[in-house]
Amino acid sequence: MRQKVNRGLRESWIKGNATGGRPPFGYIIKDKKYAVDETEAEVVREIFLKYAQGFKANSIANDLKERNVRRKNGKLVDQKYVYVILHDKRYTGVVAHKGEDYYNIFPPIITKEVWNQVNAINEEN
Repeated sequence: MRQKVNRGLRESWIKGNATGGRPPFGYIIKDKKYAVDETEAEVVREIFLKYAQGFKANSIANDLKERNVRRKNGKLVDQKYVYVILHDKRYTGVVAHKGEDYYNIFPPIITKEVWNQVNAINEEN
């Protein structure tokens, strides 16, 4: 059974289809595929760029709270959620599963260069 489920997931990912669940912040599901939600994607880009420029996650979260930016579940974006976004490689368009990388599932929101800058800061911390 597990083998069949994994095969089905793999086939869906090869086709670039969404496999269920709530889409990450910055994405919506349209016609079984992930698409960029531009209003949320701008917030994601802002988070990554500010963090790469040296802003702390706490100050980024406070700025977003002041602007009343909310997550998909309606809660305000907090420091913990900023860290969740900063550690999610799907924003580069890459999904890794069982040692295999898939490039056609999520359209990239940030560039590899920005990801590398943020990842270097995260590894340093």
